[in-house]
Amino acid sequence: MSGSYAYAKDDVYAAIEDLRQDIKGLRVRLDRVLGMIPEEPLRRPMDKTDTPERRILVAVAEFYNLRDYELLQDTQNHAVTQPRFLAMYLVRELLGYSYPRCGKVLGNFHHTSIMYGCKITQKRRNADLHFNLEVERLIAKLLKRLPTSVEQKYFVLDKPACSAVV
Repeated sequence: MSGSYAYAKDDVYAAIEDLRQDIKGLRVRLDRVLGMIPEEPLRRPMDKTDTPERRILVAVAEFYNLRDYELLQDTQNHAVTQPRFLAMYLVRELLGYSYPRCGKVLGNFHHTSIMYGCKITQKRRNADLHFNLEVERLIAKLLKRLPTSVEQKYFVLDKPACSAVV
């Protein structure tokens, strides 16, 4: 019986599925070469529904004279990253969302990106009195727009959260 092989049914199905995935990958690469789809996948845009996280995103964008969708673009531009970090920080602090949930509602960012953005924003608040006062004004504005349950979670300290010497 030369040339005859016995394969398990599961092995055959696994091989077919691997082949199907390889073909799908080749099709995607071919489409990129032909210029039919962008190289970088676009971030999932936020829903236009009125949610607390959307209100925060819109308020931060307005504060920095940006459009809300610009904060979700995959860019390293400092004029966009700092406001994006602030939006991440505010969603985390005001709404109490977990890092993965913040990432999901803000356009599918990885949770470590949210952690980094929150850390950078907190450091900047501690070091820069002017920035800290801007954030406090933005928080006060947001507390009027957000549900009352958020206002109960968040409290403004008597002294600023900034440790910079004036």
